[in-house]
Amino acid sequence: MHRFALRGLPLALVTLIAAGSTAAPPPRYDFRWATVVNNGDNVPGTSRKFNSYNQPSVNANQLVVFRARSRGGQGAGQPEHGVYARDMTGGSATTKILDRNTVVPSPNNRGSKFIEPPSFPRVDTASQTVATRAVHQPVWKVTNAEGETVEQLGTTGIYTNPAGSLITGASKLGVVPDFSYFEVPEAPGKGFDVFPGAPAVADRSTIVFKGNYTDGGGIGRTGVYYRGLTGGTSPVVLIANSRDTKIPGTSTVFGSTAPPSAASGKAVFAGFDNEQ
Repeated sequence: MHRFALRGLPLALVTLIAAGSTAAPPPRYDFRWATVVNNGDNVPGTSRKFNSYNQPSVNANQLVVFRARSRGGQGAGQPEHGVYARDMTGGSATTKILDRNTVVPSPNNRGSKFIEPPSFPRVDTASQTVATRAVHQPVWKVTNAEGETVEQLGTTGIYTNPAGSLITGASKLGVVPDFSYFEVPEAPGKGFDVFPGAPAVADRSTIVFKGNYTDGGGIGRTGVYYRGLTGGTSPVVLIANSRDTKIPGTSTVFGSTAPPSAASGKAVFAGFDNEQ
């Protein structure tokens, strides 16, 4: 397996102090902690309490975004699932980004609502733009000349809010001609199968994400992509994939790619020549 290291990044230096050494102990810091939410807080818009959480994200402006849920069952119905945010600079209340009562944004001709965000959300470094993956019932029905539904598509996507309102950043609807801007760029007419992991967001209006698809030969492929959201119909752009992108400095094509991180026009991801 090829091994790679990032260069030019600051390294954390660890000093080992032997027993009996007169070396000065490491400095101690007094941190000021603040609670974002806990199990005593209500899920926004409900009388239920938060119960469990995934890892949060935070930006330079102290906006915290997180995935959380409440309890359910025992006559209480389904638990609340959603993505929430809280601005920690002024003691603002927790707000909802999306939950099970939120209608999936366009394209959606079925009125489908979100079921669950399976990954943790991310937030742009310098803005309030959030990006999250979410699953839902099919959002698009295809009808024949008689108006009969012949196919239902689109059960997952990436959702973001660069202008405040939630929009679809990436979708499985790339197989629909009207939504070709969602298609796999190196496989025109193909739609993504899934968007594993957590998407990244940068520069207020760009999402960067991992996408998996099945090529014309039935082979599963994976890649890292980005999409600018200012144009409405801007296409998905390839960064690297497991089909024909060679690992830098080698003649070996990537065997797999991991979900990326991104900031200030830059993206980084882990890539392997052999996924095993």
